[in-house]
Amino acid sequence: MELDKATYGPIAKTFLTACRKGHIEVVQAQLRHENPTVAPRLLGQKDMDGYTGLHKAAYNGHLAVVELLIASGADVNVGTKDNWRPLHCAARWNKAHIIECLLGHGADINAQTNGGLTAMHIAATYVRGLLEFRSHTAFRLPVTMRDDTLMDTWCDWGRVTRATLF
Repeated sequence: MELDKATYGPIAKTFLTACRKGHIEVVQAQLRHENPTVAPRLLGQKDMDGYTGLHKAAYNGHLAVVELLIASGADVNVGTKDNWRPLHCAARWNKAHIIECLLGHGADINAQTNGGLTAMHIAATYVRGLLEFRSHTAFRLPVTMRDDTLMDTWCDWGRVTRATLF
């Protein structure tokens, strides 16, 4: 039996909030709802911009929630209105543990947003910003020391030229 909108709406809002905040107990309880139509609807539920619970858990780094959602059948390649996937969200917010989990469950590393960005583009932008502001990261030392091996690898990947590294 399908729930009416008035009954389902608050459930969906609570679910998306719980995913965003990492409240795994709430997420688990809602996925075990007595009505069997609720869990599949919640897994596909989107906010007004098209973000699902998986997107929200991914960009906030809530690994346990991400794993639960995937185990419950969430689509790891679902897109927002701008075609941001959970992998793009994790890359944007530098959540390496989430990226690893999503890739391990079949996330498409080559998926592009409507603007043509892959998760790699997004991650590279983040790293470049750190380097430009002279952050002390694992990437800074090879650039500072002119480590040709690492720089050549980056250049071979075709995402960067030597001129953009300095």
